[in-house]
Amino acid sequence: SASSRPMGPARSAPCLMRLAMWVFTIRSSAVVLAEKIATGSPIVIRSGRIDSPRKPSIKLKMLNQIFGNIYTFIHKSAVVYGTVDEGSVIAPNAVVAPNTRIGKHVLINYCASIGHDCNIGDLSTVSPNAAVGGFCSIGYMAYVGSGSTIREGLTIGDRSIIGSGAVVVDDVPADFIAVGNPARAISIEEWNKKNK
Repeated sequence: SASSRPMGPARSAPCLMRLAMWVFTIRSSAVVLAEKIATGSPIVIRSGRIDSPRKPSIKLKMLNQIFGNIYTFIHKSAVVYGTVDEGSVIAPNAVVAPNTRIGKHVLINYCASIGHDCNIGDLSTVSPNAAVGGFCSIGYMAYVGSGSTIREGLTIGDRSIIGSGAVVVDDVPADFIAVGNPARAISIEEWNKKNK
């Protein structure tokens, strides 16, 4: 009956809850990031359902029901010759050279430059004006700071952080922070002890 059906704010509460859950769950999603970084109309080059190798969680099922697809965005001023996986964002004036693979849900920010034959791991971020030389490998969830430079042929480990303006001339192990010119690597645990 009409009297038992909620009206107004009470009726829209479940929709708001789903929207809030989506925003917090996919903070690294291309949909959210593209809205923040795009200065022009993004070009959708590829789309795909949210997949998980394990049994999908309730959150992933909900996201698939609400939004259906997660898109890859490449800004119209970006130059991309490599391959870009789903959910990634390539910002304005970024350059991705040939034979480079950009993983899932990666952010290549303004004016960043990725050299040839690189592999950028899933959920990584390359900040504005960063330069990554050819034949580099950047691990899962790694962060490359603004204006930093990574010399060709190096490996940046999983979850490692390259500080802003750093010049990396040696490999950086997993869970390390590299800062300075030339960059000096220090473990994240050691960094936390020094900076308490």
